[in-house]
Amino acid sequence: MTDETLQGGPVKVEVTGLQPEVGATRVFGKVRGGPGAPGTPIRLRFVLFGQRGQTLGSKTISVPTPKPGEATPLDFEVTTSMLATDLSWEVVP
Repeated sequence: MTDETLQGGPVKVEVTGLQPEVGATRVFGKVRGGPGAPGTPIRLRFVLFGQRGQTLGSKTISVPTPKPGEATPLDFEVTTSMLATDLSWEVVP
């Protein structure tokens, strides 16, 4: 799992779980507010990886930037054909 803040980035992403489902993996976690303007939409791209580091799938979501110290829950599915064991994320335009 990951718990990281981009250097100078507007939010902190905390992924607390990956749950395998039929043909997909559900991602759970939180987006915590940082120096970005609260309420401003931010696009996050998540890439899921398998046990051997192969890319299994990706998804871009949009969430409103939470106020500093507050959090918005994450709960979404990424289509995957195998068990995802890790992920990465980035802010995208």
